[in-house]
Amino acid sequence: MSIVIAVLVGAALLLAIWGVVRAVRDQAVILRQLLAGAVLELGIVVQMVVAAVLTARGHVVDGVLLWGYLVTTALLLPAAAVVAVAERSRWSSVVLVAACVTMMVLQLRVHQIWVSGGGG
Repeated sequence: MSIVIAVLVGAALLLAIWGVVRAVRDQAVILRQLLAGAVLELGIVVQMVVAAVLTARGHVVDGVLLWGYLVTTALLLPAAAVVAVAERSRWSSVVLVAACVTMMVLQLRVHQIWVSGGGG
């Protein structure tokens, strides 16, 4: 699970940096960023499947808290994509950055919950 989290945090960091560059240049989110966000979202779905399988195999974690963070993480990028389509200004890039940073924090929290619950 730690590898999945590391990949997701790294990808979110790269997407956030890309968003910062576009926001500083006063540019809106572009389709390639939305596609990168979709790939990241696919990674989140994979993470949820991995978490479900490992939990079913008996890894003890606080299920409600863990799934609350996972579901919230899964909703962030689609919400940012809706804003990006509706708001065609630099603020769409700012929203993308905020969603990515929030996602990174949530992923670090998922890691803490997983490790403290014996998930390793």
